[in-house]
Amino acid sequence: MNRLFVPVMRWTARIAGSLIALLFLAIFVGESLSVGPPNLLERPLPEIIDFGAIILAWLGLLLAWRLQMLGGLYTLVGLLIFMIVEGKLWINWVFGLLGLVGLVHLLCGALTEKRMTMRH
Repeated sequence: MNRLFVPVMRWTARIAGSLIALLFLAIFVGESLSVGPPNLLERPLPEIIDFGAIILAWLGLLLAWRLQMLGGLYTLVGLLIFMIVEGKLWINWVFGLLGLVGLVHLLCGALTEKRMTMRH
């Protein structure tokens, strides 16, 4: 495999993931400023689970900068929980890109780990 493939894919996933994380943060801040911070105690259980799933996916995007496989796993598990609660496999292109970024982080982490074990 080309030696540039993994670094290019890693940085592509990092940049795309950072943009998605900033988008989620902007939406959260905008909502909090317009209607106040979310009071999860007053929300139905599916909304609480959705909120937790998005936080998990968001944390995965940040974690993937240092621990690619774990960050990718958090991102994908958060997305999967969100899709199950919503009852939809496809929500919109942002969530599709979120899933792709999580998969790329997992792939790059696995390829990096494989390369490291082959050296020893």
